[in-house]
Amino acid sequence: MHRSAAATLSLAALATGLLGTGAATAQSRHSAHLSSPADDAGCVGVTITAPAAGTVLRAGGKARIDIHRDAASPTEAVLSINLFQIRPGGEPPELVETAWNGEEQISDVFSFKDMLPSTVPAGEYVYSVDLRTHADEVCRSESGRFTIVR
Repeated sequence: MHRSAAATLSLAALATGLLGTGAATAQSRHSAHLSSPADDAGCVGVTITAPAAGTVLRAGGKARIDIHRDAASPTEAVLSINLFQIRPGGEPPELVETAWNGEEQISDVFSFKDMLPSTVPAGEYVYSVDLRTHADEVCRSESGRFTIVR
């Protein structure tokens, strides 16, 4: 498992109330999920459409992450994509892997294919995407909950 200080930023916030159904948008998640210091300053107009909530993926298989950016969104670059396992009983989610890290400009759509680790346990997961805004702040957007089976 890969761990980074940035990814552990507000894990307790994610555990307090996670995504329910449908594609996730930044506006619906600000207070209850993974958050960054500038969370309220951006990620407006960003939707993660894949994996969709309720999707079932297989450990060791491929996952496609599709990030859609509205033309009016203040975001301009994708900085990282992280996979988190949802843990039971209100425990903080666990960073499973940093699937991608860098800086890639986003105009309309950013798609990424992740090879899921074959060792991940069955359970519920979310992808967390960090983005940079025009104001040079970092915000975070999340996918809907999906399931990984073995």
